[in-house]
Amino acid sequence: MLVDFIAMTHLRSRESDELPPDQPRVAAMHWVAEHPLNGVRAQHPKKYRAFDRPESFLLLGFVDAGKVLAELPPSVLARAVRGLDPELIALVLGRHARIYDRSVGEAPDDESPFIVMATPDATFIVEMRTSNATAARTLERFIDRLYNADPDLARVLLNEAKWGMTAELEEDSYRWRTARLADMGFPAYEDAVVVYREVDADRVLAAAGVSPSRHEGDVRMLPVPFAESLGGDSLFERALAELDDATLLGALSAAIIALLNRVLVADHVEPADLERVRETTARVRDTLSLGLERLSGGDVREAALLLARIEVDEIFGVGWSITAAVGRRARELERQAIVDPDLDAMLTPRPLFPRGLDPDPESGERPFRTLADVRTAEAYLTDLASRFPD
Repeated sequence: MLVDFIAMTHLRSRESDELPPDQPRVAAMHWVAEHPLNGVRAQHPKKYRAFDRPESFLLLGFVDAGKVLAELPPSVLARAVRGLDPELIALVLGRHARIYDRSVGEAPDDESPFIVMATPDATFIVEMRTSNATAARTLERFIDRLYNADPDLARVLLNEAKWGMTAELEEDSYRWRTARLADMGFPAYEDAVVVYREVDADRVLAAAGVSPSRHEGDVRMLPVPFAESLGGDSLFERALAELDDATLLGALSAAIIALLNRVLVADHVEPADLERVRETTARVRDTLSLGLERLSGGDVREAALLLARIEVDEIFGVGWSITAAVGRRARELERQAIVDPDLDAMLTPRPLFPRGLDPDPESGERPFRTLADVRTAEAYLTDLASRFPD
């Protein structure tokens, strides 16, 4: 293996001859973990300087570096991957694989000629878009080992790889086709589904120091279905009520309309189906409220400030990420053949809160509205798992 090669050629000279035979190998693993490209440098000494440049890593180093990384112990692997530029790794993954999001019903062709793997959390299907069997297996092993090391980090990288490459891969093919739909305010599906990209709340907050650039547009009023969904006591509504800047409110209205249009397209909701439009807009409202609560800690004034500083798509993404995590836990139980009426609502592509868990239980489901809902659902899933041990 490559780590053994590194140990023999680059580290044994540094160790005492009296060390046990496995000591240089252990040292080699730590050496690789300190700088993951060290392994590639060791195998390609003539290209040492080339691997100081990220673009060279993209072209030459993926297979070799992937082999090194996949061989590391889980904790060391996670630390090594974090030591690299996540966007760089995501770019490599995006160029060598096509990633399908199972939560939105995506899947490769049944007769795909490429190696295909389902991620351990059943969130993605990864199609290795290369005819090089070694590269494909290296990529498959790397993803599998990274999931074992840090599932959250693996999901972040695959999300970045999927959504970051969409425009580059498909821009030419759908630009003309989407022009008329965009003129009417409805984006193409490929653009719309990005709204369900999972985002990290801490990263959103860290980038919230500058007001977003919003296009105010000509529309100042919320669409009727969304306006009809207001009038309750959600954090989102209370935060809106704190705002008195007409320009900001107009910009927010335009941004909410654009968000709603993307969700309608991503969820295949026909605008003429008013009942489904109302259901979808209520879920958008509640998901925004959930995201605001996570970002603001539930403080209304802070939530109002965040509406002025963070794009509504990002706030929606934070709320969606929370419910998506609940859905993943529910699917884990389903894979264990656990059946329970209240579990079904969380197994839908857009996980919902089962009304059977409300203080006044009843049949049906509704959107997740608060972090208290999320805690209730998580407690239910934990209890359900304990009643059906492996």
